[in-house]
Amino acid sequence: MTQVKYVDEFNLALTKANLESELKQAQKKVRDFNKFLEDRYLEKAKQKLNEDNKDFGTANIFDGNQKVKVELRKKVEWDQDKLTQFLNSLTPEEANHLVKFTVSIPEAKFVNALPTMQEKLKEFRTVSLQGVKVSFEEQE
Repeated sequence: MTQVKYVDEFNLALTKANLESELKQAQKKVRDFNKFLEDRYLEKAKQKLNEDNKDFGTANIFDGNQKVKVELRKKVEWDQDKLTQFLNSLTPEEANHLVKFTVSIPEAKFVNALPTMQEKLKEFRTVSLQGVKVSFEEQE
């Protein structure tokens, strides 16, 4: 990991706040620019995909001397109740062929479970570090 030299090593809280502010500004600029690109190319990409009888996918558009690749990604959601009913009407082999099951317990429910239940559930639970956050507070 590369060490970064900070301008003010004695006021880490101020340095962190400044960096976070710069990051927020940069993220807003990226969002605004992405919106500009979407406004510029979305309709052309939809037309191109429509010519191929598609609603989603990748469309290559030429703008001047640049080839612009526009990806229209899809998000799929399933009606959980109706899908479960349908899957229950299939044989176990058919259902297992079609479905990927993921089972989890929300952390709030695990924490609020009775200690005896928590002990039983710990056997199936893996906890790992997701990230580290450091913050500062002024002391009076």
